[in-house]
Amino acid sequence: MPTYYLAWRRSISDAELGDPDKVFPEERFYALGGLPIDTIFETLICEAGKNGVISPAKCVKTFRRHAAEVLVAPAPPVECVIAIAKRFHGRVPMAVASSGLRDHITSGLSRIGALGIFDAVVTGDDPEVLNGKPAPDIFLTAARRIKVSPDQCVGLEDSGPGLEAIMAAGYAYGCDVRKLRMYPRNL
Repeated sequence: MPTYYLAWRRSISDAELGDPDKVFPEERFYALGGLPIDTIFETLICEAGKNGVISPAKCVKTFRRHAAEVLVAPAPPVECVIAIAKRFHGRVPMAVASSGLRDHITSGLSRIGALGIFDAVVTGDDPEVLNGKPAPDIFLTAARRIKVSPDQCVGLEDSGPGLEAIMAAGYAYGCDVRKLRMYPRNL
């Protein structure tokens, strides 16, 4: 996620939404992790008093450009989560449910050789995902694609809104991977 934070800072500056250190400090970035990009921009635009002046869609386009620039050096995989996925590969159906951009998620999984571990990849870009986290849409879509009832699913998540979404989807359990002993502390 640190690379995404740099893309956020650049996008906020470009949109003239204020000083990124003040309007979007790192703590806020992590607190909003998992929310849809357009929802975050709508909030920032409103807070800046620029409703109707700045388009959230234009901000998202700018963010995508900056994200592509900063993701040239890809983020390292979260090894403890990948280890869990590898352990259960072929034994239980699994999906990725990420608010990240589809092309970034699939290329990242591909780069580390993990794309084939998952039976489905669901992102906030997918048309079935009408509402972003903390709404349950992304996790309900993931369960539907792997043909498992939500009450039989376990979700692994690294954000507060994502954990709320797992519970709203009726999953059997939501695991906060940030609490795993081996979770990297620099994400």
